[in-house]
Amino acid sequence: MRIVVCDDEPLARERLVRIVQESGYEVVAQATTGAEAITAVKIQQPDIILLDIRMPEMDGVRCAQALNELEHPPAIIFVTAYDHYAIAAFKANAIGYLLKPANKDEGAVLDK
Repeated sequence: MRIVVCDDEPLARERLVRIVQESGYEVVAQATTGAEAITAVKIQQPDIILLDIRMPEMDGVRCAQALNELEHPPAIIFVTAYDHYAIAAFKANAIGYLLKPANKDEGAVLDK
């Protein structure tokens, strides 16, 4: 599985990358903003994007809405420290919602 990881916090992004790689999947790109994530998805055509919700400039929900307009959008899994965005996330067609700090056991969502 090809995965893009998008989080504006370097440590959170590194942790997600490590979890993905330890689970045997390929991180094809990393992004720090919603706009970077959209560009990475257009170029890399990943199967999944792990997407933070609270980011500067373009939040994850707006990014997800833009991604859903692509011809072949990736599956979207939000990874955030805030549980109150869950309804908005699922309205944006997310297939998963993980609370930070994510851990390897939660990485099993990638197998679904």
